[in-house]
Amino acid sequence: RPAATSADAREVTRLRAELDRVNLELLSLLEERGRLVRQVMSVKGRLDMPRRDDSREREMIGALLRAATGVYAEAMLVRIFAAIFEASRELRPTDSSAPASRAPEG
Repeated sequence: RPAATSADAREVTRLRAELDRVNLELLSLLEERGRLVRQVMSVKGRLDMPRRDDSREREMIGALLRAATGVYAEAMLVRIFAAIFEASRELRPTDSSAPASRAPEG
């Protein structure tokens, strides 16, 4: 294994800083998504609609896979977004008028 130089160490530090920035962007986007999911749940609750829609989830996964550029394997993307959808199901509506007994949509 080649010895690391100070230039290599600087490059690792720079790349880690970029990763930190991207992680914060991902967090911001996840929180924005969560706020939108909560709004959808509230509206669906007022309309007495089921909050979970498996066909919509499949559509979203399909669209994401079509948009993917190949950095992540499709199976990995499915796992990542399935985890995001699952976490979204644990959110509660933005208001208390929606029934709490239904499973939230992802």
